[in-house]
Amino acid sequence: MKTDFFNIGHRSRRQFIQLLGFSTGLVTFGSIAKKTVAQSNSGYYYLKQQFSGKYICSGEMENGGKIWFWSPIPDGHESRYKFKLIDTGFDYYYLQHQFSGKYVCSGERKNGGKLWLFSPIPDGHEARYRFKLIDTGDGYYYLQHEFSGKYV
Repeated sequence: MKTDFFNIGHRSRRQFIQLLGFSTGLVTFGSIAKKTVAQSNSGYYYLKQQFSGKYICSGEMENGGKIWFWSPIPDGHESRYKFKLIDTGFDYYYLQHQFSGKYVCSGERKNGGKLWLFSPIPDGHEARYRFKLIDTGDGYYYLQHEFSGKYV
């Protein structure tokens, strides 16, 4: 059984993320999403949680900025909800927040660990900033943090 980042622990409440892209309008990628994501590194995406239906976002600009789930997306605040997926190889990505230009990261390994925004990425700390997209086969993904092995 996989461990959720927030330690929910129930299969029906897993933290699946849906990628909604901007290259061709608001779309949900299906089973070919890994290939599509890799080819769309210049585009930004909304990251929508399956269980809550809310989007990952932040309105903060400083290092250490908090990240939270929110919906609906208010008019004029779209950049606070957009993330660029930057391919680092081996199915891992940096998630760069459009509004702040900072990267999603965490140095925590325990269940319930916090995510925050930070840049630049310090040498030797790259794993704290990388996330793997694991296709669930139904248009959703697990978002696994490389450093902790936990799921967002």
